Amino acid sequence: MATRPRPLLLRVISFGLRVEAGRLKTLERLGLAEEHRPGVWALDAGLETKLRQLGERADTYRMMAHALQQADIERGGRSLPSSSAAGG
Repeated sequence: MATRPRPLLLRVISFGLRVEAGRLKTLERLGLAEEHRPGVWALDAGLETKLRQLGERADTYRMMAHALQQADIERGGRSLPSSSAAGG
């Protein structure tokens, strides 16, 4: 069994880093970051790979939507499946 790399710890120091804090909260919602204590975050060891996969999945959905539109096929807004990074 391979050992898992230790997560990267980040410290949000300044109140002026709201953008970074917002990004960390988004990563947390995706299951890719965890706040250990206020201002100290651990990022998922596979963060880069998982974000790349999410981007590729979004590209695929956009291509499918474009193809459906070009074929004049209507679809509801919720007809394509969605998944989170943690579950996908």
